[in-house]
Amino acid sequence: MNEQTTAQLCAWLRLLLAPPTESEEGELDTSDESLDAVFALAKTYDVAGMLAQSILSLPHLTLTSARMAALQKEVFVSCARYEQMAHVQAEVYSHFEEAHIPFLPLKGAVLRQYYPEAWMRTSCDIDILVQKEYFERADAILCEALHYKRATEFTPHDVSYYAPGGVHLELHHALIEDDILSEAEKPLQNVWAYTYPKAEGGYEMLMREEMFYYYHISHIAKHFVHGGCGLRPLVDMWLLEKNRKTDTSTHRALLEKGGLLIFAQALQSLVAVWFENAPHTEQTKALESYIQQGGLYGSVKNRV
Repeated sequence: MNEQTTAQLCAWLRLLLAPPTESEEGELDTSDESLDAVFALAKTYDVAGMLAQSILSLPHLTLTSARMAALQKEVFVSCARYEQMAHVQAEVYSHFEEAHIPFLPLKGAVLRQYYPEAWMRTSCDIDILVQKEYFERADAILCEALHYKRATEFTPHDVSYYAPGGVHLELHHALIEDDILSEAEKPLQNVWAYTYPKAEGGYEMLMREEMFYYYHISHIAKHFVHGGCGLRPLVDMWLLEKNRKTDTSTHRALLEKGGLLIFAQALQSLVAVWFENAPHTEQTKALESYIQQGGLYGSVKNRV
């Protein structure tokens, strides 16, 4: 996919996720050829539902009945995926609360709050962190009370499960994954020190803003090591920055501690190109090319 197609996809997403200006709407190429190319790229990055909703939101745009039906289907599929996942998530949370197991939602389950509608932030699985001393109890709830099937054996950091309806869940007891990032993973050892209860007396925990941002950057870095990260984590970065409530110094301190500050700054530069109309540099072009070649989660070819 070329640079222009990526720019068009980002422009459509910006139209949906942030109040547009007339000049931004004017940047959109609504030709059939462009829409076909952008839609193909959106499917690659698993943001087709958002793209479809963005296109459908333009009242003056004339669409063929076939394209209209295809776009509506993408929105429906994304909504259905979310509803199925939300049902499973709520059931697990309820059981952990009843069992007095402190748990920490991760990734998409937290990021959805920053999107106009929760279904727009698609996820392939549910990620939950529990402390190691509670892991066996949590595993028993999933397997015995909820009849989940283990997809993997116990590892140094997590176990993978499938709910009866097919939803994938990963239960983590550590955020360190096989020492992939070495020094960058050390701040994650103290993640529970950066948490607080969502509700008084409850067991669902929330991560403090600076640690959640750090964890997000470190997760992108892990995927970069494996060949790429896709576009969606950078959409998340953009929305996290737009909704930041604490001073940047708290974010910077953690990024410096983990050796990820330069990496984060490079990503921020690409986010500015994609969603804030900043000009490309040689560095952002190289990052964009690497992400494009890696697809949704990276590729072996890119990694090598």
